[in-house]
Amino acid sequence: MIKPPRWSPDATPTSRGWEYNGELLTCRRHTQEEIDEYMNDFNPKPMTLTESPVSESEFFFEHMDKAQLKAFGEANGVSLDGRMSVHNMVQTLKESIPH
Repeated sequence: MIKPPRWSPDATPTSRGWEYNGELLTCRRHTQEEIDEYMNDFNPKPMTLTESPVSESEFFFEHMDKAQLKAFGEANGVSLDGRMSVHNMVQTLKESIPH
């Protein structure tokens, strides 16, 4: 299998040689099969995850800080104490707001 030059690991193989940002770095002819093999190894196919799906509300709340959770709760009629942990705020919101 072909490998990029050590001094430019981000180079891309072409039929003319190794290029980076359109500049030819090394002149060595590569066959299309060599290029395809390198590109398939360099860009592996995505894997299918077998994790359970996350609900939209869980994803939404996980990316909020305390101030955002408190403001969201107030906007939806849920009173949250600022001394509560983020985890407890999220649990309270999940229990109080219909999905």
